[in-house]
Amino acid sequence: MNSASVLFAPGIGADHRLFAEMLPLIPGAQVATWPHPERSEKLGDLAARWAESLPTEPRLVIGFSFGGMMALEAAARSPRFAAETVGILLVSSCRSRQAITAEFKGRARGLAFIPDPALRLGLTKFSHVFSPHDDLTPDQRGHLLDMAKETDLGFFRWAVGACAHWDFAGPEATGVTVPIVQVHGSRDTVIPPVPGHAEEIWNAGHLLTYTHPRELMVLARRMAEGQGIRLAGEAVRV
Repeated sequence: MNSASVLFAPGIGADHRLFAEMLPLIPGAQVATWPHPERSEKLGDLAARWAESLPTEPRLVIGFSFGGMMALEAAARSPRFAAETVGILLVSSCRSRQAITAEFKGRARGLAFIPDPALRLGLTKFSHVFSPHDDLTPDQRGHLLDMAKETDLGFFRWAVGACAHWDFAGPEATGVTVPIVQVHGSRDTVIPPVPGHAEEIWNAGHLLTYTHPRELMVLARRMAEGQGIRLAGEAVRV
């Protein structure tokens, strides 16, 4: 059986700490870091640059929120990425521009009027209520607070704006052939689920990587095994 690596793609302002519960289940998995965006660059353009920077190898991408959007755009714009990627698991993410709400677009416009100190304070306060319906551990809430304190505000502003103007019409409409499975929380208030988009709807909030790590790895493994692929480095049969 052939094998594929696992690449985690984090959301805006997040890093490896977002996957703290999942990384021990798949030793050797990598967490994506994003290139520095140009001021007027679109999300799809950055995704294409990111895709071309990745090593040549089979991979399964687990994309959380913004990370899922980047993976979809990479699959649409980079033939090499599409050929090497055995699957994309969208977690609490967006399948197309239909998921971008008017409320989100309004908040994105408002960022232009918020100075950096106030934005940093807002992010740290928001980390405490980021997923109010999820029973998070103190360590998990600590990770959220630390990421809010440390996130690159310039990238945060760009990414929120790029998401607000995302014009992706969907995998089918853009010719994406990479297998895709989307899982969403029914109580997700950060990115409300769009009817008909997710194959799996769970009784949860936004932070599925914290609340349902083993269930997500079951989906990832099933996606790979459905194509005769084993996830490289998998340590735990979940």
